[in-house]
Amino acid sequence: MNSLQLQYRSVLENFLNYMLIERNFAANTRESYQNDLKRYLLFMQECSMPMEAITAHHINEFINELFAIGLEASSMARNISAIRSFHKFLVTEHTLDGNPAENLHFTPRPEQSKAINAIKSGAIIIAGSGMCNGGRILHHLKHNIERPECSLIMTGFQAEGTLGRSLVNRQKEVEIHGRNYQVKAALHTIGGLSAHGDQNDLLRWISGFLNNPDIFVVHGDVPVKKIFRDAIEEHLGLKVTIPESGDVISLNS
Repeated sequence: MNSLQLQYRSVLENFLNYMLIERNFAANTRESYQNDLKRYLLFMQECSMPMEAITAHHINEFINELFAIGLEASSMARNISAIRSFHKFLVTEHTLDGNPAENLHFTPRPEQSKAINAIKSGAIIIAGSGMCNGGRILHHLKHNIERPECSLIMTGFQAEGTLGRSLVNRQKEVEIHGRNYQVKAALHTIGGLSAHGDQNDLLRWISGFLNNPDIFVVHGDVPVKKIFRDAIEEHLGLKVTIPESGDVISLNS
């Protein structure tokens, strides 16, 4: 066992004893915290990160790992609570000078997310629904899109007919939940962050089919869909259809 493993083992044992003796945590809560923190400390150990060097950035990287494995919201919230309490304990024990998880909070419930809009400055809100057509992003936009001091950063493709596309096209007024809002926030776009494969990747994927299936191109703007259709027909010789809204297609096994 190396020095980093010894350090992690020691501080975790001290924290668990603190939970048991001084805080009188229930056995199941203590066991859950123990499992959560073991995984957290293993992650930091694999990053060769001594306790005193851990920052909020490193904790966010660990949280991203939890998202990647599909952890449920309740488990995510418990993990964050365990990490925050653990670092707070280390501060009281003078092991650390500050708590890197102090401002880390998980918002699994919609009302918690809406409460973020009470923050008037000094916040970066990262919300899903990339094309702004539903979900919590709409509430954040309603509260901030008419504020000139705010900035809105769009990082992905925005399809025609979506709120996101209207914003990227610099539309002066948009409708959200049946009400019109003036777009006064500064708008910025960042290209190149899409995780989709490009044309060559998709052609390579389609070429792996052995039964020459019919292809339906449904994603993207019309000119781009036509270009992709032509590329499939030219390089792979497959039948390609670009369905229109309302078309009915029979899929035979």
